[in-house]
Amino acid sequence: MSLWLQRSRGDQAYWEVAAANFKHAIGLSSELVMEHLHCFIQSDIGYENSINVMLKDLFKLLVSCVAEPTESISRVGCSCIR
Repeated sequence: MSLWLQRSRGDQAYWEVAAANFKHAIGLSSELVMEHLHCFIQSDIGYENSINVMLKDLFKLLVSCVAEPTESISRVGCSCIR
């Protein structure tokens, strides 16, 4: 997904084609990370490193979305952070 964000730099027309797929993918990814986070917390086996890496990568991606000049992509990033 970060490749989608990199490809869009300087090309507003890119999001006209890719926005719907990107929004769907980022929403599903956020949901997947949260489901895994709940499973790891309940298992109590010591997945702290995995949890930290997943959350760090997800927040980096969401912050990149929020910083995107295209309003619809920025709004998706904000929504997923909530």
